[in-house]
Amino acid sequence: MPNDQPQVTEAPISAPEFESLTVEVRRSSTDLSSLAKAAVERAWARVATGVRGSEAWTVEPVHPSRPEAFDLLAPADLEVTIDEAWNLAYALREETDLLDAEPSFEISLDNTLDTEELVAGPVASLATSSDALAGTGDDRPDWSPEQIKAPAAWDLTPPQPEGKSRGEGIVIGHPDSGFRQHNELFDPASGEANRILSALGRDFVDRDLDSEDEDANHGLGTASVLMSNDNRSSPKPTVTGVAPRAELIPLRVAKKRRLIPEPVLFRSGMRRLRQAIDYAVDLAQGTFREDIALQDQRPCHVISISLGWLPNRGVHRAVKRAVENNLIVCAAAGNFVRFVIWPAHYPEVIAVAGSNVDRQPWKGSSRGRTVDITAPAKNVWRAQVDKDGDESIDRGSGTSYSVASAAGVAALWLAHHGRDFLLDRYADEFNLTTVFRHVLTAAADPLPPELDGRFGAGIVNAERTLLEPLPTLAQLRASSAPILEAAFAAPVAAAGGGFERVVEAFDGMSPVEVRANLSRSLEVDDRGLDETLDGLGDELTFHLLTNPSLREAIMPQDESMAAASISEGLMGMAPADAPVGFRDEILATGGMSQRLRDRLF
Repeated sequence: MPNDQPQVTEAPISAPEFESLTVEVRRSSTDLSSLAKAAVERAWARVATGVRGSEAWTVEPVHPSRPEAFDLLAPADLEVTIDEAWNLAYALREETDLLDAEPSFEISLDNTLDTEELVAGPVASLATSSDALAGTGDDRPDWSPEQIKAPAAWDLTPPQPEGKSRGEGIVIGHPDSGFRQHNELFDPASGEANRILSALGRDFVDRDLDSEDEDANHGLGTASVLMSNDNRSSPKPTVTGVAPRAELIPLRVAKKRRLIPEPVLFRSGMRRLRQAIDYAVDLAQGTFREDIALQDQRPCHVISISLGWLPNRGVHRAVKRAVENNLIVCAAAGNFVRFVIWPAHYPEVIAVAGSNVDRQPWKGSSRGRTVDITAPAKNVWRAQVDKDGDESIDRGSGTSYSVASAAGVAALWLAHHGRDFLLDRYADEFNLTTVFRHVLTAAADPLPPELDGRFGAGIVNAERTLLEPLPTLAQLRASSAPILEAAFAAPVAAAGGGFERVVEAFDGMSPVEVRANLSRSLEVDDRGLDETLDGLGDELTFHLLTNPSLREAIMPQDESMAAASISEGLMGMAPADAPVGFRDEILATGGMSQRLRDRLF
């Protein structure tokens, strides 16, 4: 490539804005919604800065599975600042009618790097040219499914009568930017069935039933990596999906940022992702929904999440509910940040990092102890629609595409063995996510040991995943599976937290190192550190994750990531001047609550 210097216009996770608060009400009344509304308006009157008073807030139920939980949304003309959001959360936690209060923020997220401008020649022309078919390396549109041995997996004979090939019969929930029409996903002239279940799709941004959107190229691209038709015999280059007979439910949870140059694509928050996951679980449970025609009612079996943000207890509860109902949840590890983003960070989720055509770690991929597996992420071919409305294929980079490959393999595995057979074999003791993780990691192509597990067990191998013998219950009991299941069964952490919450922001350091560096930065001993952070772990973690300078004052620049930032030209990742003191950074950090500032000083 003549120019491999993509420019990111700002830090990959940046510019947080208040989205909502989620509260849990004590069940001391039959009218819990009114209690929540009264509580937020009292609390807001206490913490609002300036002349703003007790504006009318909107109260919305979270989900029928949590009748005591409500989202609190500010009036449309009220801008709640970051410090006000945290002050409000603390004030709500002191309300006698409430058990919990958690703020949620919208984040600008660079979760994919478009390389259309970086390859030699106009990429769109490849859609009508056969030149790329003779290419090598990542010039070949099918290099990524070939690398993970997806076509070889399709040729395997299912071991059970109910088994099927290519993901047939498996439905994938797809929270993303929505979808666009493209012949890669459905070409009526081909005679193939339409596997995009648009009647089940939902838009959690505009809050309607139509998830199709003109800005949904990211959702289109990741969907094509997941389950595009197998058109390898076509005379022109095409995308080859990992599970080309699986079905997909498009769920729009992210919107394109306006007035910001690409590749910063997304602006959304965890609330919408939580709603999409809960919706997918409702379908999995077979809960009858009046908003879906009876003939369209379908279960969901896999959730593929090509995005993520900050920790959020509501999303964690939704993920737990999904795993308990035997959905396999896969999520992207993240791009250009030095930690694994959430929900991939949660133990219930299969976290997927990224590699390149040379089977080496992709420099832009997040990495850390919570990564399970790695799959192709750099220069992966995907379907797109250009600005003139013309359909094409081109290359993009990001763990958005690596998780699509891994989720596609989950669909292949469920179809190959038969999901009902797997449920009968394990459901009384182990959920399907635990079993699939065990098989997927055992079958992976190993990566160099010097990576120290930061990219999980290795690179996905679909063929070996399907050939890997299903573990017996005794084998699972003797493995780490019971530990994982215990973590899945544990309740979601309470509001606030302390050091145990903060340490999650540092995937590249051991808890001992983080504790030592924090103690030194705050000039307190070990006991003093726990007292300082008690009840403030959520907020301090938020600031550490959204302020690279604050993190840098605690965590020295990792040399491998510094090298990546230089080679990729990423703003916010290049080595900075000598880090200033942690306390100086706190003073310079906007949006901190008064409680956190008082405690740290």
